[in-house]
Amino acid sequence: MKKDINWTKSINIIVLRITSDPSVNPSSANSIWSKSITSSTLNISSTTNSFNRYTVSFTPSENGYLAVMPYDSDDNGNHESWWRELMLIEGENSQMPNSWLPFVGDLKGDTGSSGAAGKDGNPGKIVSETEPTTKFNGLTWKYSGSADMTASDGIVILSGTEYYWSGTNWELNEINAHNINGDNLNVTNGTFADGKIKSTWDSGTASGSTEIENSHINMSATDSSSKATNSLGLDVQQGFAMRWTDPVSNQTRSVLLDYGDLSFERNGVAAGLSFDGTNLSSSMPIQAPNTIVKSTQFTVSGIGIRLDRMMSFVAVTFSGQASSTINNTPTINNVLPVGFRPISSYSIDYMVPGNTANNGYIYFNPDGSIRIMATINSGFYIRGTRLYITNDVYPS
Repeated sequence: MKKDINWTKSINIIVLRITSDPSVNPSSANSIWSKSITSSTLNISSTTNSFNRYTVSFTPSENGYLAVMPYDSDDNGNHESWWRELMLIEGENSQMPNSWLPFVGDLKGDTGSSGAAGKDGNPGKIVSETEPTTKFNGLTWKYSGSADMTASDGIVILSGTEYYWSGTNWELNEINAHNINGDNLNVTNGTFADGKIKSTWDSGTASGSTEIENSHINMSATDSSSKATNSLGLDVQQGFAMRWTDPVSNQTRSVLLDYGDLSFERNGVAAGLSFDGTNLSSSMPIQAPNTIVKSTQFTVSGIGIRLDRMMSFVAVTFSGQASSTINNTPTINNVLPVGFRPISSYSIDYMVPGNTANNGYIYFNPDGSIRIMATINSGFYIRGTRLYITNDVYPS
């Protein structure tokens, strides 16, 4: 602390008191520890101008809340302005600062003259739904409108986009950045000039990735339970390829399409089609699905009825021996499966060998039913083959 150099009276300069409660008056009655600092206890450490600087050390014997109470009067009540600075330092005298903050009254001087005018500030930024009317080179404007607009210079201003004034036109305020690493990047439109785009995903039932790099696109997906993998590749120069692999059953299937050839592979066996501009050739015989014969059969009272489907024709062949007499022209429903039903009701005749007088016919109907139109006695052998036409979906 600093004290007036002319102060010589031996009175209390400062009283220090500690209380256990910060809200009580730090009177002598409420204090649990106190120390009086008088002129006679001070040690002059330095003299500056018209003030002496004193250093006083003390160690409280109680813990609590410290109150520092300077006095500005002598023992007779005469007031004098004696002190300028006061600082509490915890530690040793060697930790005392070299420079103290002076009393503000000691520093106050006359008001100086006005300084020179400052230079113009940097260009500012405007956020608005309308084009700024006052423009200067470098002005930044973010258009906050919900729909695109055409500015006064003829430039189309995109909604939510930032531009700057070049002095003659609004220019897109581009941000050039390198090595951006972030989540949830949302790009409405733009150009990706170089590098690789990679996306990984996991739906719970399957996981996979998609990569776009240079002239090709690669996609793959792996089933989380079966571990079967589907992959797809597309390259501008090489063509298109798909592959399915099941590591459990060790089965594979693939398709490759390039500029002129189509190749297939199934469990290591390959086949392909090739077109030379004039002829389409195959490395294996080609069999159309509807040229493969599909068959089904059923029986009625011991009489066998077989149906063979090839293309749009169904051949009906009778066989067997009647195990009981059939009469009264019964209708039997749902015996012709889908894939074998005629386009309309067909009358299919049959023979009874050795009993030609008992030859008869049966109606085959589009709803899958048949109706036996003649009596077939028990023990009769039924024979014959006939055709009818169907337009059902080809049976699998």
